[in-house]
Amino acid sequence: APPGPAPDLTVREREVLETALHKALVDDSIIVRFKPIVDGRSGRVTAFEAVLQWVHPDLGEVSPDRFMPIAEDAGLVASVTERLVSKACAAALHWPPEVRLALSVTAAQLHLASFGSRLLASLCESGLAPVRIDLEIDEGILIRDTAITQAIIDPLRASGISIVANHFGTGYSDLQNLHRLRLDRIKIAPAFVGAMVHDRDAATMVKTLVGIGRGMEISVSADGVTSEAQLASLAELGCDECQGLQFGHPVDAAATLNLLAERSASGAGHSAVSL
Repeated sequence: APPGPAPDLTVREREVLETALHKALVDDSIIVRFKPIVDGRSGRVTAFEAVLQWVHPDLGEVSPDRFMPIAEDAGLVASVTERLVSKACAAALHWPPEVRLALSVTAAQLHLASFGSRLLASLCESGLAPVRIDLEIDEGILIRDTAITQAIIDPLRASGISIVANHFGTGYSDLQNLHRLRLDRIKIAPAFVGAMVHDRDAATMVKTLVGIGRGMEISVSADGVTSEAQLASLAELGCDECQGLQFGHPVDAAATLNLLAERSASGAGHSAVSL
């Protein structure tokens, strides 16, 4: 008999990943790692961004960009989000009180009916003060439907949580709506930061975005920093905080304490830390 049609590998991969994701949540094999965020001038760690990491024994490392859409389809977003928040908060309790915890959320996470109440409940259970939380939301999500977004984030802001426009400058900017949302911080997209030293247009864009932050009287962070040259340029522009591989790869909860001690004891500077 002639062979049948070739299987749809995309559908098969999604089925495999969904089954594996269910198992990973049961086995607690999705872990949280932390990206340092540092002061743009002193180099001291001011915050850590919590990121999910899933290393499957057969599939290898599965990035959140790959498994979060599957989690959405499978109705697992709430479970994944709860795991991220609880583990991240537990780690943050061991940091100095001035060090913040940044949580980056997708549209699906933000629009969960129980997102706000669950986040505040997790903070209450862990004992971590809401003022130590930066809630990072993509700029496009923030302004796509300002009324709905504002209804979600207003109670969180009232509790003390800071609202950050992530990937700022990537084409959705609506300054009137962003001003209405009363942001606490903007984070410049890595694409601009990565090109700013050798691309005049990117450098102009970064300067403009820092200026927007200054004009709105909010803190400005730059993501995607990978070199001393970028750091020097950002410091000259007056960027408040920086994040990227220049400061090392994401680390586990125990290593955050080592990183805090190293950068504090050494006077930090702007050199990458070997982890």
